[in-house]
Amino acid sequence: MPAHRSLRSVSLSLAITASLSCGLLSVGTGFASAAPVPPGAGASAEHQASPGQGPVTPVPGAKSSFSATAAGPTITRSEVIDRAKTWVGIGLDYSWTGSHNGYRTDCSGYVSMAWRLGSSLTTDTFAGAGVIESISKGELKAGDALLNDNSGANGHVVLFEKWANSSHTSYIGYEFTSSGVHHREIPYPYFSGYGTFLPVRNKSVIDDVVVPSDPGMTSLTAGEFTGDSKGDLIAVEVETGKLWLYRGPNVGTKSSRTEIGTGGWNDMTNLAAGDLNHDGKDDLVATEKSTGKLFLYKGNGSGAITGIGGRTEIGTGGWNGMTNVFAGDFNGDGIDDIGATEKSTGKLFLYKGNG
Repeated sequence: MPAHRSLRSVSLSLAITASLSCGLLSVGTGFASAAPVPPGAGASAEHQASPGQGPVTPVPGAKSSFSATAAGPTITRSEVIDRAKTWVGIGLDYSWTGSHNGYRTDCSGYVSMAWRLGSSLTTDTFAGAGVIESISKGELKAGDALLNDNSGANGHVVLFEKWANSSHTSYIGYEFTSSGVHHREIPYPYFSGYGTFLPVRNKSVIDDVVVPSDPGMTSLTAGEFTGDSKGDLIAVEVETGKLWLYRGPNVGTKSSRTEIGTGGWNDMTNLAAGDLNHDGKDDLVATEKSTGKLFLYKGNGSGAITGIGGRTEIGTGGWNGMTNVFAGDFNGDGIDDIGATEKSTGKLFLYKGNG
C-alpha cells in the first residue's frame, strides 16, 4: 500500500466520501485545553476538507530510521503520554507538509512523535513497518492507539490514554485533526461515520516500572505474649498497617511470624506492651492510625495473641485521637498501666490496668 496519495486521488476521495479522518472535523473547534472536550461537542459544525497525510519522513537526528528499525527504542507508557501532552494547546496547525520538532504535523506524525519513532509514519505504514500489533479492547492501556489504517485522508489514528467510564463506552484520547491537537473524550472506538478503528499497540511501548514500597516494619514493641516464658516481638508493617507477632526465640525468621487479626485490624500504629490484666501474660495496646482509637489485644497462653474477638476498644468518644502510647506500672500495684498523649491537646492520660 502506498505511503501517501497524490493530491488528485485525495481530492477524488474527498468528493465521494464524508469520512474525513485525519483532517477530521474536530467535533469541537479551536485548540484543546488540558481538560478533555466532551464527545459530540460542536458536531453540527460544517465539515472541513481533509488535507490528508504527508509521506513517510525520517526525523532529523533520530537514532533510528524507518528503514532500519521503525519501532524505535523502548518507551514507557507514561513517557508516551507526556510527549503527547507537549503538542496540546500550543497552536499547531494541521499540515502534511509542515513539521514540529522534526515530526510531521498531521495525525500519524503526531502519534509517531508520541511514540518517539525514527520517522513520521502514516496510518497505512505502521503495520507494514513492524511498529504495531493488534490487541483487544480489554488490553488497551495508556500509550496504545485506535487506528483506521486506510491511507491518506481516509485514515486516522488516536492515542489512547484511559477509559472515561467503567462501562468502557468512551475513552480519553489524544489526536491531531484539521482543527488542532485535542485531548478529549471519544466514544469507543471513534465517532461514527469515520470508518473502522481497531486497537493496536506499539511493540516498543513498555509498562512503567512500579517500584514496590518497602515492606519494612515500624512501631516495634516487645513482651511475653504467648505464655511460653520467651520474649516476643510485635511490629507494624509500614505498607499495610498490619500487626505481626514474631514469636521468640525465633524472632529473626519470618516462619515465626503470625498476623494479628485481619481486615479492620490493619492501619495500626503506636504499640505498647504490658501485663494490663494481671494474668502473667503481656497484652498489646495499639492506636488506630485513621481514628486515634486505642485498642487492647489480650495475651493468652494458647501460643498466640487472641483471635479477632479478643480485640477491645479502650474507651469511646473522647478517648479517640491518641498517640505516643507507653506502658508500665505507674501506681505500684503490680499491674501495668497505659499512658497516651491526646493529639489535639497534647494532654497526657493514664489508663489504669486492673486484675
